Amino acid sequence: MNREGDFKCLERLEEPVERVNNNDLQTLRTKDVEKRVLLWFEIKENLGKYEDRECGSFYGDVHRKTMAGFYMALLKLAATFSMNEERFAEAEKLFSRAEIELVQSLEKYNSFQIKSNQDIAREIRRGDISHYMHEMGESLDKIQNDPEIKLPVRDGICQSLKRWLEVLETGVLELMKQPGEIGRIFKEAKAGETPKQVMQFYGDVVMVKSKIGGVGSDQGGSINTYGDVVMVKSEIGGAGADQVSMSRRCPECKREAEKDDKFCPECGTRL
Repeated sequence: MNREGDFKCLERLEEPVERVNNNDLQTLRTKDVEKRVLLWFEIKENLGKYEDRECGSFYGDVHRKTMAGFYMALLKLAATFSMNEERFAEAEKLFSRAEIELVQSLEKYNSFQIKSNQDIAREIRRGDISHYMHEMGESLDKIQNDPEIKLPVRDGICQSLKRWLEVLETGVLELMKQPGEIGRIFKEAKAGETPKQVMQFYGDVVMVKSKIGGVGSDQGGSINTYGDVVMVKSEIGGAGADQVSMSRRCPECKREAEKDDKFCPECGTRL
């Protein structure tokens, strides 16, 4: 009979995992290769202990998160060997070139970890980071459905994207709740794209989060913000409002739909 999972035991197994996952690749690659090799074998050994249920049995989200953490730590170490052109057969055997390139590509988003909500809000308003959402949206389906990428790696990537998306969403809400901000961005947009960029950006955040199961209770905030924008648009009497489409995107095929549409005009998905 399986015994219940011991979280204290699991924390001990995950200590080297956290040491790796709490660092970016550029920091990790500067560590001595001998130390990284020792970390690799320590993590592999602890993964074996976890799979042998030395800490008892874990299920559901706890198990998925734990496996993702182990594999992401190993993948990050494998990426450092590749970046430094250090031959390490164990890493080359476990991970494909595509998986290593995937974790390297995530490094472009790690600056979100050190930015405040106000920093994110300013960058969204200027349009400096809107391209990140398009990149995430385009790559997410491929990551989730690619059988060549190990399932724990896919899980780990999606968990990372979810954390960054939450930071971006908070930045949008920070922007929208500033006194007079919604009205100001509409008024300033008589010859520009600012409000369209902001609302499209927020819509993209919600859409991509929904793909990885990250919307949940946050949907209420999305609806409230949308309602505020509609209200402000009517109050300012069309100052720039005719340039702003209040349409939405279908979460399945990404076709634009009008705000009153209940179903996607392209694929029929309920909106």
